[in-house]
Amino acid sequence: MRPRISWLLAFIISLPAQTQGQTLRQLVDASDFHIGAFIDPVQTRNDTQYKAIASEFNFNIMPRFMRDVETSPGVYTWTVIDSYLNTGQSLDMRTAAQSLVYRNSTSPAWPGFTNTGCGPYTPDQVRAVTKDYIQTVIQHRPERYYVWEVVNEAASTPNSANCWSQKLGYPQYVIDAFRFAGEVHPPGMLLRLNETFGFANESMPIIQKTLALIDAVQAAGAPIDILGVENHLNLDTIKSTDPPTIYIDNFRLILREAAKRHIQVQVSEIDIYQGTSNDFAGQAQVYSNIFDACFSTPWCTSFSTWGVYDKVTWWRTQLKKPDAQPLLFDMSYQSKPAYQAIKTLLQNKPRAH
Repeated sequence: MRPRISWLLAFIISLPAQTQGQTLRQLVDASDFHIGAFIDPVQTRNDTQYKAIASEFNFNIMPRFMRDVETSPGVYTWTVIDSYLNTGQSLDMRTAAQSLVYRNSTSPAWPGFTNTGCGPYTPDQVRAVTKDYIQTVIQHRPERYYVWEVVNEAASTPNSANCWSQKLGYPQYVIDAFRFAGEVHPPGMLLRLNETFGFANESMPIIQKTLALIDAVQAAGAPIDILGVENHLNLDTIKSTDPPTIYIDNFRLILREAAKRHIQVQVSEIDIYQGTSNDFAGQAQVYSNIFDACFSTPWCTSFSTWGVYDKVTWWRTQLKKPDAQPLLFDMSYQSKPAYQAIKTLLQNKPRAH
């Protein structure tokens, strides 16, 4: 079943590829809303067209892990982190950083965290190492951060791929991580728990497990400000799901449940595969539905795309979709119907308060 395309979207698609006027950033900067992207530092320095469309956003995403930073015990390498922070500074934006604690593949070799064994460190040693790492990294140029993602995908990562969970217990390792971050994070830096809920719709068991995890962190008195929601969606899968609105129905459920827990929601990563039929109108409708739900909710505070333009996307490299064009700008740096859908919403709809 194919979702119906609204008359508004049909009008948007009839517009020129690149309209004149305000950027997305200009449209949200006057509000409390943030619109961001995973912006590549090297391409920003070397590609003026890329830098121009990167300037549409008002924060950049920095995906860095323990393996990139603490290369041996107590030895920190800041080069890559600084490149992202400097890029944000050059574009007059702060950075949303991720992730302090994730899964075994993001840890350096020296703790011995693998999917077949968790190394020689005792639980107390793992806890001490984790505390030192979190607090050292958070205090490196703290004024440049908007958000630090403390733990990523705790509910959906198998226990065999997570030595923090095996050594410290679940949900204790998550509680510990937020407590360590909360001891040193400055005012103005928000702390986020991030989760992915599936490629077509938010999986109900993962939603329930994530909400229970938030409850556990809050009950332990550890600070948690945000639930980040990943939306790596496949339009073919959405169309084949009955009903095809599950992805947005369950996102609205997450918004309601977050409100009960007095935490923000952020669309932390979004990209939408346009399907084998190159349905860019359908892609725009899904982008529009998610953005509208977030922007219409006062406690949904940001929306960020997992990349800037279609030439560089993990759908091509990691998900093996060589035809993927999942972002707001095409491979020639031109805006797409999805961009126009979001822009038209911003131009015509006031921010919810």
